[in-house]
Amino acid sequence: MGAAPHHRRVSGDLEFDLDTGGAHGGFGRGLWWSTLEDRVEVDAPPEVVWAWLSALADQYTEWHPDHISARWIRGEPNQVGSRLEAIEYLAGHREKLIFEMTGVDPPRRLEYRILGPHAFLLPGGRFVIALRDHGSVFRAAIDIRWGRLAARVFRRRMEALRTHMHEEGQSLKRLIEASVQQAD
Repeated sequence: MGAAPHHRRVSGDLEFDLDTGGAHGGFGRGLWWSTLEDRVEVDAPPEVVWAWLSALADQYTEWHPDHISARWIRGEPNQVGSRLEAIEYLAGHREKLIFEMTGVDPPRRLEYRILGPHAFLLPGGRFVIALRDHGSVFRAAIDIRWGRLAARVFRRRMEALRTHMHEEGQSLKRLIEASVQQAD
């Protein structure tokens, strides 16, 4: 039997992967999965980007105008098992999200799973920081259950999430590069 087909739709800096593989930890075996992803190049080394990301709860409202608040509700910040509660607007709706850290590899990667009712559609995601020339590439990715089906049924929310992620990436770039210039 051949490999499951893999589809990729690219929109600007955003990629929307549609994968029928069902290879996500055994969850939803045979169901379609997708990953919504945004990448941005930042003129700062990975350690500087990581330092900013590590203080996310303190900088959350600065990151995006739709962010209302963020606070650590369990454990030490950015440790496996710790939980961050974030409140923000998405597609005009006030959302309360709880992220549990599942993987932390400074200054490269922070993985999380989403708890509560949002986990039904959005089980988790990750932030990945890679060295690139004289700076970094920051990649934010969120996994979506039932890829194409979710993209069709929740089209407005998926587009709002895609736009929100892109705006976060551009804002992160601006904030970090401004802080590096001030330090020089």
